[in-house]
Amino acid sequence: MNEAQRTAVEHPDGPVLVVAGPGTGKTQLLAARVGWLLQHPDLQVQPREILCLTYTEAAAHNMRERLLRFIGPEANHVAIHTFHSFSHQLIQDNADYFGYHDLAPVSELETDEILRALVDGLPAGHRLRRVGAAAYYEVPRLRQLFSAMKHEGWSPAEVQAAIAAYIEDIPNRPAFQYQQANATRGIAAGDMKPELVAEEIDRMGVLSSAAELFDPFCAALKARSRYDYDDMLGWTLQAFAEQPGLLQRYQERYQHILVDEYQDTNGAQNRILHHLAAYWPNPNLFAVGDDDQSIFRFQGASVANVLDFTRRYPDAAVVVLEENYRSSAPILQLASTLIAYNQERLVRQIPGLTKELMPRHAQFAASDVQPQLRRYTTPLHEAAHIAAELQALQQAGFPLHQCAVISRDHGQVDCLARLLAARGVPFARKRRVNVLTEEPVAHALRLILAYVAAETERPHAGRANCSRCCTWIALSLRPLRACVWPPA
Repeated sequence: MNEAQRTAVEHPDGPVLVVAGPGTGKTQLLAARVGWLLQHPDLQVQPREILCLTYTEAAAHNMRERLLRFIGPEANHVAIHTFHSFSHQLIQDNADYFGYHDLAPVSELETDEILRALVDGLPAGHRLRRVGAAAYYEVPRLRQLFSAMKHEGWSPAEVQAAIAAYIEDIPNRPAFQYQQANATRGIAAGDMKPELVAEEIDRMGVLSSAAELFDPFCAALKARSRYDYDDMLGWTLQAFAEQPGLLQRYQERYQHILVDEYQDTNGAQNRILHHLAAYWPNPNLFAVGDDDQSIFRFQGASVANVLDFTRRYPDAAVVVLEENYRSSAPILQLASTLIAYNQERLVRQIPGLTKELMPRHAQFAASDVQPQLRRYTTPLHEAAHIAAELQALQQAGFPLHQCAVISRDHGQVDCLARLLAARGVPFARKRRVNVLTEEPVAHALRLILAYVAAETERPHAGRANCSRCCTWIALSLRPLRACVWPPA
């Protein structure tokens, strides 16, 4: 280990925040920390007193493997969980308290059925109830709102309070004020934009009405003996709040808590963590993360959790790992230049904190290959340029199996795949094909069934999609048009 790693691993007690940049060996660090705790004679720590919380099952498996190499079979007695698997284990171990039997995960179809039933039960004229083909327009947004509330552990009352505070603060927000005076219209700089304010207040009213359906939605899930993925976190928080004895058992059991990828924890996960640590005034909480690598905001993750750690534990040791064992100096320099534009970095929030990654890999550190930074007008321009470059390489006889395109998610390369296919450039994607959405025949049949289902529920409800459905099928099934869908 380098000096900074050793400082973190051998910190005797109390909270520690390790700001570990990419390629600085944070997984190795966590395993080394557990090994040091178990092998340090003065601490007298037992494997069952250590809880490691990771973000993914793959990370938990990786940590277990490293611990086995470090300390042998004792590693099997260390509790290594994701936040969800920890909550699941807690629920299983306390079945008498939770009282849930014959539970099963809720499907997307059942979720939509419940949400549609809630919308159908609303009185005429309600903000969330529409007429005609758009009757269930708000259902996808209800699903997103309820998921966010569970991620963050927000109650309907907390959402309503936040809405009220936001509306009260609207007059102070520049976005709702004229920035320049207009004497012709009698407008002075700083005057409110009444149409925009009214539109925003109406939008907040819709949100408020939606939050009121959260408890009925949860009750409907319970009535069906169903739960969704995020319910486990909510049930754990509820148990900790209602059963101090249950919480205290887990607080006493785990004397040392280690967290990987701390920047990716959402509000509910962060509350669970601090509930467990609250038993001690100076808890042995070892959090490893990097504010510059927060990639799960779509699941409610927040960089603010990392900053909150330093505020919650003002005496916490903050260790910054800056030695990178993965990349070259030109790559690190370019990455540092780009991330410097991020206004939410810890180096902008904590006085005296610096973070400059230094290359230390024996082979890559001295590489002089310069990465190129390109900027495109739209994603389509980017995909078209990449497709043209790959086609040029193909025509020049370059072996395409030595080329790779890496994207943040599969959806980003869908356009590129279509362009490559049109140019006759062979490619392979590391992705399972969903025949229900990507195969033309299956997609067309789904449209037909969706139309029939809509008409079955409400006459003429499918009419809005009829023209699009017929056009799509006609284009997709041109060779089979006569036998699948009669020509118009």
